Amino acid sequence: MMSSFSSTVNGPRDLPTRTCDNDRSSDGLPRSLPPRLNIFNNIRATQDTPRGRIELFYGASSPFSVLPHLDAHVPMQGSPVVYLDTVAEEIQNGNRSIRSYNYQNIVFDHLPSPDTHLDGLGSTSYASAKIALRNFLVTACPRLPFLDPGILCANFESMYSRNTGVTLFAAEKALVITALGLGALPLIELSYRQLFIEQARAEAVTMLYDINMKTVQVTLMMALFEFQAGSPNICYLHLGSAIRKAFAAGVHRTDTHEAKQTMWALYCNESMVSFTLGKQPGLAEKHITLPRADDASHSAHLVRLCTIVRSAYRIYHLDDTVVADLTAARSVHQQLCDFSALIKKNTRLEIVYYVTKLLLFRPFLLLCLELKRRGVNDVLRERNGGVEMVELHEAAEHSMQAARDIVDFCDSLFSLDIGIEGLYNHAFYLESACFVLGLAAVYNAAHGPSDYLEKVQTGLRLLRRLGSREPVRSTSAAVEQMINRIYALPERSGPLVRETISGDQLPTATANPSHDADQSANSIAALSTTHPEQEVFAPVGWNDDILLDDLWSMMDWNVGFPSMDLTSTPGL
Repeated sequence: MMSSFSSTVNGPRDLPTRTCDNDRSSDGLPRSLPPRLNIFNNIRATQDTPRGRIELFYGASSPFSVLPHLDAHVPMQGSPVVYLDTVAEEIQNGNRSIRSYNYQNIVFDHLPSPDTHLDGLGSTSYASAKIALRNFLVTACPRLPFLDPGILCANFESMYSRNTGVTLFAAEKALVITALGLGALPLIELSYRQLFIEQARAEAVTMLYDINMKTVQVTLMMALFEFQAGSPNICYLHLGSAIRKAFAAGVHRTDTHEAKQTMWALYCNESMVSFTLGKQPGLAEKHITLPRADDASHSAHLVRLCTIVRSAYRIYHLDDTVVADLTAARSVHQQLCDFSALIKKNTRLEIVYYVTKLLLFRPFLLLCLELKRRGVNDVLRERNGGVEMVELHEAAEHSMQAARDIVDFCDSLFSLDIGIEGLYNHAFYLESACFVLGLAAVYNAAHGPSDYLEKVQTGLRLLRRLGSREPVRSTSAAVEQMINRIYALPERSGPLVRETISGDQLPTATANPSHDADQSANSIAALSTTHPEQEVFAPVGWNDDILLDDLWSMMDWNVGFPSMDLTSTPGL
């Protein structure tokens, strides 16, 4: 049996043929599933635009890959229950579920067109810039250890002073401008905030073809900027550019303290973003010839945390058995627990701990939901590697508890009133937590009242505090829709959440706004139609001889380009 921490990936299995009608039960589900993307559901999203078709891939650890599961377990009233495709494919088409939740604006990272003419820092005020810089030094600079705050401040003063006689290189100016954009981003009441943000984005364009260590740092800072601005795909592209520039400039082989800090900062930021989006990381430890810090510094602890994150990520990218992945998940969880005190004390990144734990065990919650929907209350441990249902329940509970912790942590963070309303990356953390809590409410519906929906409502309240711009607007609307769907299930009853977003704030798809507006209205109308006869969890006659690996098995074609063999990879 191959461990989930093996360095090699099993070869792809033969794609199974489509099951015939005789293999299906009366409700259309197969009696025995072929190996397929079921729990580990990779999806592709496509959209036609005036400039051509956009195609994006998301792995199983992304929040978007959960949308098909939400459609399957929490169907919209008046619509048939949606089941994932029973034929193994490289990537599932996620467009239907994405449109169901009006998620196009989030999935495709549509940015507003700049409407401000940029005249440089001369069109801003020194006082506002000073506030933005101070906020950057307090909030973002600790995660960018390659920066020298003293040099950054001196360069800032030189840029705003007319008589210093100091000439700065373009990359040094770009570092200051990007720092101002990062510092201004959370401060929604700051004068010239939008101008600082647009200048940072414009500066990234001017640095596009420059290759040196400073431009690597600028590009990495822009990646952090775009993630906090709520554009994770653009963040991922900036990270890829920064990594390629680092290799091109030989930063990974430059034996200086600044080079080492730059490379490991790249490693950490890509680790967290890739896991959150289900993307393939391009930078591995073996690519960095410089030794990582082994001291008690913030950066050393962050690197150690991100190695644990990557261990969790591997579970999503190896084709293994339930028992092997359960063992691996427990091992990673133990690493997190052993390191949790250091995380809280030295990194101030508790949210990374909770998100990693949530994603680590979320597949087991989805597996429990699949078993419940198919009427399976128990399995034979002898046929499933010794795994019992109680162990699956415990693993699922870890994910549910992590979702609670994310909501509680954000609630305590927001209560500090330290100006986090402009950091839209919190919307993605809350989104993942709310989706898991919603599925937990469905899973535990038969076990009496619980506070899962109450936590979802708290998460929704926190989302609204982030404002009404994208991606917060679409995320809030999706959480509302999920709540309404849950209340409309036959085993539940409760008030619908209709008054939460006004008509002028409803999200619309970029490709066809009028179509999605109509679809949104139809969705709300459909929620008011009750169909008690509709069974969400329809048993299909499976017995206790079920093999969990039939549901668990995955075929993940999300290979990385450095290891891709173009002569043997199917379809290339």
